Amino acid sequence: MNLSEQLARGAETLDDRMSSEKRLFLVTLYLGSRAIDARQDGGEEQAHAIRKTLKKLVPDLAGQLESSFQDIDFRKITASQLKDGFYKQAIRLRSLSVTPLEINRLIAGMLHEEQVKTIYDGACGFGGSFLDLAVDHPDTAYYGQDVSPEAVALTDMFLTLSGNTHQVARGDAILDPAFFEGTALKKFDAVVIDPPIGMKTAADPQTASHGRFSPLDRKMGKLDFYFLLNAVERSKGKTIIVSGSGPLIRSVASEQKVRRYLLAQLSAVIRLPAGLYPASATATNLLLFDHHKENDHVLMIDAGSFSEGRLRDKKISEDGIQKILSVLKTPKNEDGFSRLVPDQEIVAHDDSWDVDKYLMRTTFLSKHLGEIRWNQDTLRALKTVPLQDLCTLVKGYNLSANNPETGEGAAVLRLNDISDDGRIDFQSIARFAVNRDLSRHRLRHGDIVLVAKGTRQKIAVFDSSETVYLSINLMALRPKQINPYFFKAYLESPLGEYYLSRSQSGTILPVLTAKSLSRLPVPEELITKADQIGESCRRLRSSYYKKLTELQKKYVSERNQLDDAMNQGIWDKA
Repeated sequence: MNLSEQLARGAETLDDRMSSEKRLFLVTLYLGSRAIDARQDGGEEQAHAIRKTLKKLVPDLAGQLESSFQDIDFRKITASQLKDGFYKQAIRLRSLSVTPLEINRLIAGMLHEEQVKTIYDGACGFGGSFLDLAVDHPDTAYYGQDVSPEAVALTDMFLTLSGNTHQVARGDAILDPAFFEGTALKKFDAVVIDPPIGMKTAADPQTASHGRFSPLDRKMGKLDFYFLLNAVERSKGKTIIVSGSGPLIRSVASEQKVRRYLLAQLSAVIRLPAGLYPASATATNLLLFDHHKENDHVLMIDAGSFSEGRLRDKKISEDGIQKILSVLKTPKNEDGFSRLVPDQEIVAHDDSWDVDKYLMRTTFLSKHLGEIRWNQDTLRALKTVPLQDLCTLVKGYNLSANNPETGEGAAVLRLNDISDDGRIDFQSIARFAVNRDLSRHRLRHGDIVLVAKGTRQKIAVFDSSETVYLSINLMALRPKQINPYFFKAYLESPLGEYYLSRSQSGTILPVLTAKSLSRLPVPEELITKADQIGESCRRLRSSYYKKLTELQKKYVSERNQLDDAMNQGIWDKA
């Protein structure tokens, strides 16, 4: 029976009124304390403290577990074995959030050649990252903090069992940071952290800033950037942070400001496969910062395809791990995988750290053509002009509860009034009571309407002179002397689809901002043919829908004839 199975068996012997997570913690701590005692290499004091804590939690714990482990030679239990056993059981429970082993391997590999005497983790969990780092850095002192007393106890036990110098403190690393030198926060040779994602901010961390949060001019709604700043500001060298996609791409001005501030130290952004964490199917990213960054670019890496396993039970493949570490060691541009992106290009993209904005994949899934393959050299060589040189942008009006629907109000075009193929149903446009000037939201004949917020893009030409206004989830382009149907044809082409997808932000609901849309590239060569392309698109659509209407009428007529043939005086139309 392996150690993972031993842990499971031990947990089953404990009172089932305790949660599965607590039983796993208790059994792991018990085994670790016994292993430390058995080795007799100086950790007996910590082992005694662990058992004292366990006795307070469960007075007869030793008696309950003795029979389960009577055949174990505690002297042979290593920290690595116990960590792996705990990890397997934690993954099985799925309710415990633990950093995947492959991410810990990547973090350790990224610091492999670094000379570091101290490493800090402000959300150390059960210490798995420390144990993997200790393989290459056995003489390093490890400093960890976590709000969970169980996590702190486990980290202390694991590092004691592995024989590594360490200090672990219980507490909130943001509101109550540990480890000082005099009155200033201690800084470390390297910092690693896999913080909780998307946690809401309660108390204002500025009250315990200690200089860490100076780029923030107001309280942030989520803790993401507090963890980022805490990690980077406490490092004297490299900082490695596990992050979701939200903090990298959200277009909130205050978050863009922090990304701009951190850009001077940002060395690499690595997109990892989705589904690495059992509780989430979202993508994961690794951020590498360097306090001694000397260049003016960021290495963007897309390793999202290097996965194996099932959804929410995925792992980074061995090839993926080795390829990531290789390109980090020797940065280079590789189509679809890595690119050195100038800092100024990132600034020009609203300080977005979204890998998709800077890396072109060799293939693209077009809505109407399916999967296509780019000729990347030709695509990169295209001479383009920004959309803002060809159109002005019209934003929508934000209807609220103060604007009830009414038969005599302002006609406001909404998302549901546009079909997927870009036809506006004027009969469905509702009217609302609006007591303000809507002139800047009014649509004009020839405007091109797009979806500003939504998962499905729809593109329509407003071919009407009626007084209709635009709603907040839509945006419109007003062409400057160019056939509007050219823009519809272009934006629905594979190239237009691609540029639109790159212009969107948002992790849950795609958002197309006026600023990003205004920069969307349009090839110069196509502009010279704009009238021809636009008129061809208009005629094609007109002919298609005319024939479609005729076919629909014919179908209804012939269907009615079939019904009449089957009616033997059984029914009459009401």
